[in-house]
Amino acid sequence: MKKGIFGVLLLSGCALAFAPASAKPKPGWKIGVQAYSFRNGSFFQAVDLVRGLGLKYIEAYPGQPIGGGVKGTMDYHMDPATRQKVLDYLQKQGVTMISYGVVDARSAADWKKIFDFAKAMHLPGIVSEPRDNQISMVSSLADQYHINVAIHDEPRPDHYWTPDSVLAVLPLAGKRVGDCADIGHWAYSGLNVVDCLKKMEGRIMELHFKDVGNQEPSPGETNVVWGTGHADIEGALKELLRQHFKGMLIIEYENNPTANLPQIRQSLDYYHQVMDQLTK
Repeated sequence: MKKGIFGVLLLSGCALAFAPASAKPKPGWKIGVQAYSFRNGSFFQAVDLVRGLGLKYIEAYPGQPIGGGVKGTMDYHMDPATRQKVLDYLQKQGVTMISYGVVDARSAADWKKIFDFAKAMHLPGIVSEPRDNQISMVSSLADQYHINVAIHDEPRPDHYWTPDSVLAVLPLAGKRVGDCADIGHWAYSGLNVVDCLKKMEGRIMELHFKDVGNQEPSPGETNVVWGTGHADIEGALKELLRQHFKGMLIIEYENNPTANLPQIRQSLDYYHQVMDQLTK
């Protein structure tokens, strides 16, 4: 996920008319969608789309309008009444907000507000990119609140563009700090996805799962249907099974936010086909 400016989504009237995808998490993985995939609309609209895909989990991100007549954005400063409205809508739709990010803060006070928000929203974890001098403090908060922090891999030349850069700071933290493996960003940066997953074995808390059509950094990363790009999706799934991975697999599709449901559905179909073969 890249941070950006958010517009207004004109959802197609047929967007929710597709039959729900066959969502069979295997082997017990919690599969959800990063709301950034539908970033031009509201969070409530993203929840509806996730439900329409037959999935039960969503990862929210800061800055997205809440929607449904509720003022404000999915900002960690939201007041308790607004938080409750968000929780009520999620419950009504049968969707769980399972994570939040990418979110960062400069001050210790703001980091505490992030964790207070995560606790109020019943989140098991957040996704962030804390700098080296913040790792110890963030780790202490993670232990205090019993909330995990997954360090997000951005594309080259970001600070956390390689597994090595994440592994370099993990000795400064406890077990509640790990990795959000963005396999699309790895592939986009010219890295071998399976090799990266092997390096991060035991520290992967969740994945931003996507495939990319371009293997080297260029003006814009192009996401493609899983299995048609450079990310070696089948190899990644096989490696996660070998590692007995038990975390979250978060679907992210960064382009065509107003019309990417067909590609997400095709990606889910590919996932089920591969997993049927790998788990025979």
